[in-house]
Amino acid sequence: VIGAGGGDGALYKPMGLAVAQAGNLYVSDITAKIIQVYDREGKHLRALTGKELWSRPSGIDVSPDGTTLFVVDTGGVASDTHRVVVLDALTGDLQQTIGKRGTGAGELNLPRDVRLGPDGLLYVTDGGNFRIVVFDQSGEFVRAWGKPGRRLGQFSRPKGIAVDTDGNIYAT
Repeated sequence: VIGAGGGDGALYKPMGLAVAQAGNLYVSDITAKIIQVYDREGKHLRALTGKELWSRPSGIDVSPDGTTLFVVDTGGVASDTHRVVVLDALTGDLQQTIGKRGTGAGELNLPRDVRLGPDGLLYVTDGGNFRIVVFDQSGEFVRAWGKPGRRLGQFSRPKGIAVDTDGNIYAT
């Protein structure tokens, strides 16, 4: 069990997690608006605060080398911060933001999760637009697919996403 009992490393409402190849665990906490970092034994290493960077951090992924974090800011009804925040995984320094609120190409509405694929692309669930949006790591829009519905190629507010080593994409 990690994050229980208060103090350093406490978790209140964890929403996303990612594990770097070296074994460090990154957990986004939507209530505390923080990213907690633990080693492979569960020892708290550090917190990456971001109250000035995001309104509702949810999904998270880390680059294979463990140097870059991709944090989804889900935003909200009254917020325009519907985007992916890219941070230095060691310092928490802001590197860039990807996307903005909207319905067009490269825009997001209530994004929830992000995965870095083996092709180096970022796959983002765009729940409010009922689709998956793909960006390169410089933040350029690559493509999107999906529409509202319950049939093949349609989504009902996609939330979680995974990409396997063969590039197959799984969305919930």
